[in-house]
Amino acid sequence: MNTKTFNLLRKLIFTLGIASGSFVSVLAQVSNLNFTQTTATYIEITGGTVVATASGTTGAASLDDVVYALPTGTIPFTFTFDNSGYTGLNVSTNGFLTFGTTAPAASGSTTGYSPLSATTAYAGCVSALGRNLNAYFTGVSTQTGEIRYQTLGSAPNRVFVVQWKNFKVFTYTGAFGPVLNFQVRLSETTNAVEIVYNCSGAFTSTTAQVGLRGSNNIFPTNINNRQVSAASNTWITSAAGTANTSTCEFSSSLLPPIGLTYRFAQSPCPNPQNATATNVTQNSAQLTWTTTGGGGTFTIEYGLSGFTPGSGTVQSGVSSGVSISGLSANTAYQYYVTQNCGSNGNSQRVGPISFSTGGPGEDCATALTIPVANNLGSCVFTTVSSGISSNGPNAICSDVNGNNPNDDRWYKFVAPATGDQLVLYTTAVTANDWVMEVWSACPSTGSVIKCSDDVNGAMPEIRLCQNEYTPGNTYYIRLWTYSTAVTGTANLCVYKDLECPIPPINDECVDARVLQVNSPGACPAASQRYTTKYATPNIDGATCDGGTKRDVWFVFNTGNFSDISMTITPVSATTLKAQLLFECGGFELSCYNPANGTYTFTNPARVPRFVLVNRLRSRSRSPELLPGHFHTGMM
Repeated sequence: MNTKTFNLLRKLIFTLGIASGSFVSVLAQVSNLNFTQTTATYIEITGGTVVATASGTTGAASLDDVVYALPTGTIPFTFTFDNSGYTGLNVSTNGFLTFGTTAPAASGSTTGYSPLSATTAYAGCVSALGRNLNAYFTGVSTQTGEIRYQTLGSAPNRVFVVQWKNFKVFTYTGAFGPVLNFQVRLSETTNAVEIVYNCSGAFTSTTAQVGLRGSNNIFPTNINNRQVSAASNTWITSAAGTANTSTCEFSSSLLPPIGLTYRFAQSPCPNPQNATATNVTQNSAQLTWTTTGGGGTFTIEYGLSGFTPGSGTVQSGVSSGVSISGLSANTAYQYYVTQNCGSNGNSQRVGPISFSTGGPGEDCATALTIPVANNLGSCVFTTVSSGISSNGPNAICSDVNGNNPNDDRWYKFVAPATGDQLVLYTTAVTANDWVMEVWSACPSTGSVIKCSDDVNGAMPEIRLCQNEYTPGNTYYIRLWTYSTAVTGTANLCVYKDLECPIPPINDECVDARVLQVNSPGACPAASQRYTTKYATPNIDGATCDGGTKRDVWFVFNTGNFSDISMTITPVSATTLKAQLLFECGGFELSCYNPANGTYTFTNPARVPRFVLVNRLRSRSRSPELLPGHFHTGMM
């Protein structure tokens, strides 16, 4: 069973200002920076300040697993990264730099060697070749590794450059050979980040993390990275990363060309963010994304999975999300989205974003009908398979993980007329942790009746008492796996169980049922039937019965009638008795033991329009029916 915790979500509200020549805004979040690449001349820096120089072939002397803190003021201008300004940073010999007071780990396969996916809480990271590296040391100055920084240009267009020279993959132990030279350049005013490469030699195939990270490693909201694989692309055709662990491969035949520059910078027409597909049904989907400025409209193009852009279905001039229809069931699709900013051009095309349509039961409108069994033993279970999207709002009976019904599936049943308790019962098959809701209608405000999580182990169960449903009405069941990363199957059955022991509405005097005084001769035809079934015991006194009573209450107004007759007929009730009181808690007028027959009250209107309370009681605890018959008669 999963351990489930409730998380407090906090919204951070930024007060944003644009100073002269500054781009400090939410647009500076790393995930919102546009990626471009060019190839130019690699210009090595030779001035500035040397941070460290290799003095040996192993350990820290070879600049192995060392982090250097460049203090506040090292950068001669405020560089804004992920909405925060910095004049200092940390430089790792493992091919990356970070911002903030929390330094990165010096080593470790999931920390110091994987800076974008590391959980270390530094404020931000720029990774040029994040992996296990160290420097050459051969005794020849031109073959000695070093790290240095230098500021180029003049305000307000200065560039702060950090350079790694004569580095190598840590596992390489031969003579001076395959060499890694690269720079990270931080630009004043534009806050652009550039990574520039000058690599050469016969490398054995390996990988490194390349790109940007914000204050955590959550993809894609705080990651903007690249991926290269010999099987699919090259460094000059790199693709956007698909996870915080995405890497770029390099080898003797797969190297970034000399002078290749990866640039991450704010565009006047920012890329759409967080593109996804929601409310996917058999034949439709809602395509959504968020915007971070630009003020433009959007163009989407969609088609079957793997379609070539330009051959799909296009919708232009879209202001935000868009609904598409006419899709085929159980089919994989993809879409692309581009922002169009008029004179500021277009954003990059974002995508492909993949989604799949479902089959019957993918949404409430196509819910599959299941029977109601007479008992658990006669259940013929329905196998429920995970859906492919969420088709309704989040639930309220689990934590923030389980509340997200990203793979919900829908079923429906018709409530029987028998008045039994109904049980919506599940068992695990290939997935053992589910959440379930029952709805009185297809998704609409207020139509959720109950929600369940972790009743039978990690499996849900919902019980509907006879007063919680209407016989003959259709009800909808919604199930999904607790974990958004898990899919699988479960068994589902709806069956009848013993009715809930619900006391009658008129179980107490304050809730007495109002009885109409009928015209003479109207009874017994106008009589009504009531029950003491599940009435709660009461031990207050009555002159004709001093024992414990399971009683129900009725009230009638004497009006100005001269005589009133009351008829009481036991049906299945045993030891039925009745007490006539003047108001709740008032004095007793009459007590009948047994209560069976017609009783006449002479001139009950001596006090005009006072209220008489009729109390019927039965000592039987079993379900008993009793009709209370009242009619008028002028005597």
